[in-house]
Amino acid sequence: MGLKFNRKKPRNYLNSLIYKLSKIPLVPDKIKFRFFSDLSWIFTRLAHEYGMVLTVKSLDADLHPMQKAQYDFLKDKISKEDVLLDFGCGSGNNTHRLAKICKSVTGVDHDSDKIRFANENFAAENVKFVCNDAVEFLKSSKQKYDVLVCANNLEHLDDPEGLIQDLKKYFSYAYIEVPDLDASYLNQAKTLLGIQLNYMDDDHVSEFVREDMYQLFAKQGLKIIESEYRFGAMKYWVEV
Repeated sequence: MGLKFNRKKPRNYLNSLIYKLSKIPLVPDKIKFRFFSDLSWIFTRLAHEYGMVLTVKSLDADLHPMQKAQYDFLKDKISKEDVLLDFGCGSGNNTHRLAKICKSVTGVDHDSDKIRFANENFAAENVKFVCNDAVEFLKSSKQKYDVLVCANNLEHLDDPEGLIQDLKKYFSYAYIEVPDLDASYLNQAKTLLGIQLNYMDDDHVSEFVREDMYQLFAKQGLKIIESEYRFGAMKYWVEV
């Protein structure tokens, strides 16, 4: 029946103080909502960043809930015979994790410093890291790939749909993950109230709701085989 708590909870003095401040009279409710929803955004963001750092420092990085959720979603979809391309692989952590469940994986990123770090820390017999534009690399590569992994990249691009159109011809399946703007109802409430939305990250060009992804996949002829909405991320396993 879920988690159980005592009816009388330990007192959190900071929370109590903030709650009392929220009852200040003469301040319109709309201003209070905007103020506290903005605080919710920044506190959630900071908690995420420090939670990631602490988990990686204290535990195996694979145990971080977001990393584990991605691995659990993919482990029964990718076979030991599959050859993968990890688009926008960054420092190689995810590429290293994927190598455990496939025949081989190539991580591609345009950031030479991150590729250098990946080669120094995650080199393996079935892992290769390449500093290049993914489309240019695929045009010149003689390697055949089964699965495209595109995790947390589309939101950073000026033309995410154009990238999918360019890449899809090289793969049979794709795993696509993007942050979920609908993870909290607060964004929809802001829209209804005419309040400006927060971006989810300073480097994001696009923010996606679920309908956006359905339309993108339909337009590009990609069939959603399975999806999951968890921990603020939309995960899709699609067939080309």
